[in-house]
Amino acid sequence: MDRQGFQDQDDLLATLAAIMAQSPTWDEFCDHIVDKLQALACCFVFFTKAQSVPTLKSCRVWSRLLQWQDVDYLTLKQEAVFYKACANQEGAYLAVPIARKHLSGLLLVQYCTIARARGAWRSLMDMFAHHGALLWQELRQEKSQPFIHATGWQATDNLKQQLTELFLHAPIPISYFTPTGRCLFWNRACEQVLGWSAAELKRHPEPMRLLYPERRIRQQLKDSFINPAGSVFKEWQPRTRQGKSLTMLWANIRLPNGNRLGIGQDISQQRALENQQRLLASVFESSYDGIMITDAEHCITHVNPAFTRITGYTAEEVLGEYPYLLQYPVADDAFYVRLSEHLAQADFWQGEVLSLYKSGEPYSLLLAVSVVKNEHHEVLHHTVLLSDISYLKHHEAELRHLAFHDPLTGIPNRLLFAELLEQAMATAKRNQGLLAVCYLDLDGFKEVNDRLGHGVGDQLLIEVSQRLSGMTRGCDALSRLGGDEFALLLTGLSHRYECEEVLRRLQETLCQPMQLEDLKVQVSASIGVALYPQDANEAEQLIRCADHAMYQAKRQGKKQYVFFKDSEDQS
Repeated sequence: MDRQGFQDQDDLLATLAAIMAQSPTWDEFCDHIVDKLQALACCFVFFTKAQSVPTLKSCRVWSRLLQWQDVDYLTLKQEAVFYKACANQEGAYLAVPIARKHLSGLLLVQYCTIARARGAWRSLMDMFAHHGALLWQELRQEKSQPFIHATGWQATDNLKQQLTELFLHAPIPISYFTPTGRCLFWNRACEQVLGWSAAELKRHPEPMRLLYPERRIRQQLKDSFINPAGSVFKEWQPRTRQGKSLTMLWANIRLPNGNRLGIGQDISQQRALENQQRLLASVFESSYDGIMITDAEHCITHVNPAFTRITGYTAEEVLGEYPYLLQYPVADDAFYVRLSEHLAQADFWQGEVLSLYKSGEPYSLLLAVSVVKNEHHEVLHHTVLLSDISYLKHHEAELRHLAFHDPLTGIPNRLLFAELLEQAMATAKRNQGLLAVCYLDLDGFKEVNDRLGHGVGDQLLIEVSQRLSGMTRGCDALSRLGGDEFALLLTGLSHRYECEEVLRRLQETLCQPMQLEDLKVQVSASIGVALYPQDANEAEQLIRCADHAMYQAKRQGKKQYVFFKDSEDQS
């Protein structure tokens, strides 16, 4: 503390007398004390027998005191912690005792930092405390009513204290700034929302720099402070002590003295929710997939533009209707029952369905159905995501066709034939039926291919496959195994004689001359036949048996068919 200006006791008394002479109110008296002691704030606390609670008189807001209870002042007085530095989160303070006849109390002085008060400073504090007691007694003697019911400047001072306390603990942020940006008041809600304490903002030479690091924003705020308009209602984005940007709605009210009273509200969560809603609306409108929302009773409430593009139905045509209008040809009542039961347990279902466009044309849909519930687990909505996968299905079919069909003739290849044979053998086993695998090798194909070229050879293979396809039934299967080798699966047989009849007709058909461009070509086939279940119980083994029989037919002079069992007997 600076001791300049106080040389001896007479100087102290003279100074105090001058202060008292020009201090008609407690506010002015306390302001003079703060000025002379170079303090932040001061407060008188009086204890009297007539009152059950202490009476406080201070010069300005000292937020710490508003948190204290009566017992806090009594404890401080009883413990006699006088003239010593007592620290708190807002700085340091010390207590000076007051004792005059039946009146006792405390003079509390707040500093940023302080050591023990000694010498002239302690004497000066004692003088202030003593004359504060005198002023209190004189004012009480002049008034016939207790101070708590006083009128005039005392009642006004009491009202100020009550209003200050009200503003300080209000649940909404309240601030008070000068036109130059100096902070005069910063309540608890401001501290909680923005993290900066009142002491930090009051001490800072430019508190707005803490809240608004960008100079451009600070200048806009200063311009609003000097705006002659009565109040400015605007959104601002202050920074918290932790560096987080908030969105706050502030009403900056211009008071007659030019200062600005700010009343704010943190609307960050509200703005974030609005942004999220706009984002969701944008996603809903621009989504490539169709979106359909229904209520708890499955009545359609919303559809997006992609829904119309996919299904052909406009929003006007489906709102208030039920999803059954999408016409799932493969869906029956049991399907919807299973779907409802699944959603009741899992809240989500995804699957492929065959649907119909509004035009009646079928297409494939991938549906993803989600259940939206409230906090009580009650169903509010169902959201349905629709993806038209017709192109994928078509592409998938093309890939499957390429993987399982001969690229030259278009008939099944060895892989698909083996799969079809497995299925046919399983059916024959269940029905105790008979089936035959016929292994064909063209006679004379190599000569045609070598003499006339591969182009003619390919045309010959295509013609052979078409003639063979024309002879097969829907339950049969034809495959090109490779080169000039083919396989024919005959199902639903009751005896081998039925197979022999098919083979005779097949030979007759193949022996007919074939017109290939300007050339006539004639070929035949050597055919080996294996029967299920007589010759083998596995698909690959059955094919090998038919292959073995085919070679036996070649050795017997071609243009013949040989059954595997017969070939074994001959060997």
